[in-house]
Amino acid sequence: MKRALPNGSPIDGDPELARAGLMEVDERQERRIAELVEEYETANLDGQTTSLESFISRHQDVAEPLRDCLEGLQLLRAATATSTPTPVLLPPGTRLGDFEIQRELGRGAMGVVYQARQLSLPKTVAIKILLPATVVSSSRIERFRREALATSSLDHPNIVP
Repeated sequence: MKRALPNGSPIDGDPELARAGLMEVDERQERRIAELVEEYETANLDGQTTSLESFISRHQDVAEPLRDCLEGLQLLRAATATSTPTPVLLPPGTRLGDFEIQRELGRGAMGVVYQARQLSLPKTVAIKILLPATVVSSSRIERFRREALATSSLDHPNIVP
């Protein structure tokens, strides 16, 4: 399946868009990436020190999206490395992949929700930054996935589209 931006420009095969994390990832690859992230995190929590590059090199079929996920987790872990589980505020202008943080919208048990601008599209979005402890298990990842799916179908003036 070919994907395109609203202006008709193709996404698939464009190296610039690939670096922005916009390449097509099918459901099978998405599940595989989630399993690999859980494997990497579990191994490191159990005290097995595995280098990021070594781990990614063993999974070339999903290397780039896996790298994006694991590097994002490392960034968030570093940003939230405090004695409390409260994530640090990401100031306006902070870039996370293809998104630029505009402001904090709210905090909850799983993390912090920010209003952000998607750089590749003229679009305002909401991004939930999960606490590192919430992404350790596949059941919590599945909970987040269900929440995101349910939220994406809502249409209300007080909800960021």
